[in-house]
Amino acid sequence: MPRRWCAPPDGEFAELLARVGVPHVPFGPSVRAPTVGAKPPTAGDAFRLAPALVTEHFEKVGPAAEGCDALVATGLIPAGAPSVAERHGLRYVYAGFHSLGLPSPHWPTWASARPTTAPPPRTRPCRRRWRWP
Repeated sequence: MPRRWCAPPDGEFAELLARVGVPHVPFGPSVRAPTVGAKPPTAGDAFRLAPALVTEHFEKVGPAAEGCDALVATGLIPAGAPSVAERHGLRYVYAGFHSLGLPSPHWPTWASARPTTAPPPRTRPCRRRWRWP
């Protein structure tokens, strides 16, 4: 079964994947660049990045997924990955390694403070905010 790993173009990813013999398909922007740049990314940058990543999923992830059994995505913006998996008839799995955008009855999340929506009042319980049963 073919294995390929689409990951940011940063050297750390390429080195780690080379150590375990998995081909690296550079994908998306550098993870390191925004953290060492002169200024942090803005909300507007995020709105430009999302559609670019959807396009890149079809241009790079799609061909890399040929002959595979599944597409596993992670990260803050897996936009496009489910559509690529569907187009290729693959199983799709999202692996969330962070709790920032996942609903929780126990703590507020990053998603409640997105720049596109006003965050709910902090006095409301998390269960009510997420409409938890």
